[in-house]
Amino acid sequence: MTLGSLYEHAAAINVCVKHVMLPTGMQGRYLDDIRTIELAHQLSGGSEICTLAHELGHAIHRHRHSTEQTEREADEIAAQLLITDEAYARAEKMAENHSFIARELGVTPPILYAYQRILDRSRYHRLRALQVEVREYSFTLTKEIA
Repeated sequence: MTLGSLYEHAAAINVCVKHVMLPTGMQGRYLDDIRTIELAHQLSGGSEICTLAHELGHAIHRHRHSTEQTEREADEIAAQLLITDEAYARAEKMAENHSFIARELGVTPPILYAYQRILDRSRYHRLRALQVEVREYSFTLTKEIA
């Protein structure tokens, strides 16, 4: 997703995005009471895209506080906005190194890890569904043989 489309997404969910001076080390924050994302004024390029996508995650979930859980949730939204299955598969084929894959995808390592968590959950659910199918098929075969 491009920076422009992230700004459009923010506007579509009635969230204002501003570039402001933030405390040292802070790249962005979401203020739910005024539906505003504040980005550090010096952000540009990939840093701006990743930070805006992460803060949009907070806005989508209407987070009011930063906790380990809310940060994970925001990273997972950012991952869904920024990483496609096809792009991830291409990057993963080039190397298994997480730093390389994150750079190749233009995302931060936490956003890459969030994408991998989503992927793992998806694979787990597909595997569980397949196991249920196999059990049901085996049960049907057993009934037919008996």
